[in-house]
Amino acid sequence: IENVSQAVIYMKDVSGEYLPTDEFFLNAVSCGTFELIKPAIATETFGGWWKIDGIPLFTTTVNTAQEISIPNLIGQDFITSSESRSPVPFSNTMDDVHALSLITDPTRGGRLGHLSYYDKQGLPNLSELWFIRAPTSFTDVSNKDDTFKMWVNTIRGGVAPISVFDPASLGLPFTYLNNTHRIFDLWSGYIDISFTNFDNLGNPYVPQENEVIMDNITGATATVAYLQEQLLTARVFVKDRTGTFSFGFNNSAT
Repeated sequence: IENVSQAVIYMKDVSGEYLPTDEFFLNAVSCGTFELIKPAIATETFGGWWKIDGIPLFTTTVNTAQEISIPNLIGQDFITSSESRSPVPFSNTMDDVHALSLITDPTRGGRLGHLSYYDKQGLPNLSELWFIRAPTSFTDVSNKDDTFKMWVNTIRGGVAPISVFDPASLGLPFTYLNNTHRIFDLWSGYIDISFTNFDNLGNPYVPQENEVIMDNITGATATVAYLQEQLLTARVFVKDRTGTFSFGFNNSAT
């Protein structure tokens, strides 16, 4: 169930062939329109997914207003009887979205991009580094130089027109992202700055890498890890944060 008005349905024992889009019925009652998402070659699209029969029926709370009974689950890890180890940590960017009740803002928990940018002269400042925003359940147990596996959604879903964000537009194709990677560094996030304070020559005061910045309101501090400077603004990526930064003027904080 994706929201109160739509669902993704997995089918088996299909008789006949479904049209790409049509209306389907249950006991002669219309359930609504559908769009067929089933791939032509399921083993290639769903490689690595397991279907397990025999799991007892259980109930899961979708939200405060709705409960459904489902016989399905997502396997975090599979440990054979001959192994003796803890499950591999697993995190989903939607975990924080659900925990913070941000269902209408599903991209809040995950962000993907690269650090290349155009500087204040309009010239490209290139970097070989890229970044992802990950849940604290992942970052709190991770360290620099650790390796991890990630998967960016390639399966269609959502409100029509149904599509999948293609990270190739960022120069990061699925074939590269959905793989094993090494952590270059762990950062706390970024802060967008609008320059309002200048020296006598009209130059803004710009924090530089490895300098410590402080929020005068909350007293929070962080170390500058990377800087993307524009003419009157800058995006400052920070690490080693202590305390909590305010949302700031740009986000209507007072």
